[in-house]
Amino acid sequence: MNPDGSGQKRLTNNPGDDFDPAWSPDGRRIAFPSYRMGNLDIYVMNADGTGVRRLTNDPADDQYPAWSPDGRKIAFTSNRLGHAEVYVMNADGSLEVNLTYSPGPSFHPTWSPDGSRIAFVSSRDGDFENNVYVMNADGTGQVRLTNQNDPHNSAAWSPRGGRIAYDRYEPLTSKGQIWAISPDGSEDVPLTADTDVSSHSPAWSPTGRRIAYYRIHDGPVSSTKRIVIMNADGSHPVQIRHVGSGDDYAPAWQPRLACPTPRVRGKARVGSTVKARLDSSPAAGVTVRYQWLRKKRPIPHAHRASYRVTSKDRRKPLTMRVTCTASPGLATSITSKPKRVR
Repeated sequence: MNPDGSGQKRLTNNPGDDFDPAWSPDGRRIAFPSYRMGNLDIYVMNADGTGVRRLTNDPADDQYPAWSPDGRKIAFTSNRLGHAEVYVMNADGSLEVNLTYSPGPSFHPTWSPDGSRIAFVSSRDGDFENNVYVMNADGTGQVRLTNQNDPHNSAAWSPRGGRIAYDRYEPLTSKGQIWAISPDGSEDVPLTADTDVSSHSPAWSPTGRRIAYYRIHDGPVSSTKRIVIMNADGSHPVQIRHVGSGDDYAPAWQPRLACPTPRVRGKARVGSTVKARLDSSPAAGVTVRYQWLRKKRPIPHAHRASYRVTSKDRRKPLTMRVTCTASPGLATSITSKPKRVR
C-alpha cells in the first residue's frame, strides 16, 4: 500500500499465515515467514506476489528475515538448536550459518546500513528479559546495548546508521513503547508515550525521516492492531486507514530504487544542443526514461538524452528529469541541477 494507506493490495493467498515481510534493498523482492507447509520457514517472492520460492526447509521454526544492504544475504531467526538463534544465509537459501550461539534466545536481526554489523534482541544473560545487542556481521564482538528489566521485542537500524529503534514493555503501564538508542548505547530516548495503547515493531522509512509501527488497542472483548506512522522524533503520529475486518501489523517500507543522477552538459544557447549524462550506470533490469523540463514543466516530446535549445527556452532554466523503473509500482525520479539558457 501507499504510505497514506491507499492502494492496498493482497500479495499472498494460502491457508497458512504469512507475516513479517522484509523488502530486498532493490525493492524487487519480499522475504517472509510462512506456515503454509505446517511449520515456519522463510520464503521469497517478487514484489507483485509472483514467483514464490521456499528458502529454508527445516522442522524447526525460521522467521524474522532481514536482507543485508547489498542484497546478497538474509539474516533470520531459527530455533533449530532448541531456542532462538540468529542465522545468516545467502539470498538463495544456501550456506546457513549460526551467528550467535548464545545460552539464551536471540532473535529479530537488523543490519547496519553499511552491512558491517547486526543488531538483535536477546535474553542470554540470565535475567529472563530481552535486551538489544549488536555484533559484527560474522557473529563476533557481541555487545549488549540496553540494560532494562522490561522485555524488548524487536529492533530496526535507521537508514543513516545513527539510531536503532526498538519496542519495549513499560513496567508501570504494561504497554509497549517505541524507543531509539544510538549504536554505541550512549543515548536512549523514548519516541512514544501512550498509556492506553501498546506500540510495537518499528520500521524506518527509506529516508529515515519517519517510522511506521503498529498499535494494539485493547477492547472489552478483544484487541485490534492498527498501523501508525510518526516522524522520526516521535511527533505527529497518524493512524493509517484500515480496510477490512482483520488486524494490520508488522509494517515494512519499500526501499527507494537506486537511480543515477543526471548532469546537463553543453552550452545552453538557442540553436545549440545540450546533453544529459548519468553519473553511473543503472542496475540490471532497470529502465531509464528521460524528460527535459523548462521552468520545472515537461517539454513535449523531449524524451532523449540530448535536446536542441529553442527560442522558447531563452532566459529560462532547463533541467533533466530521469525516471528509473524496475517493476510496476517501483520507480524513482531524480532531477538535475538547472542550466539557464542565455
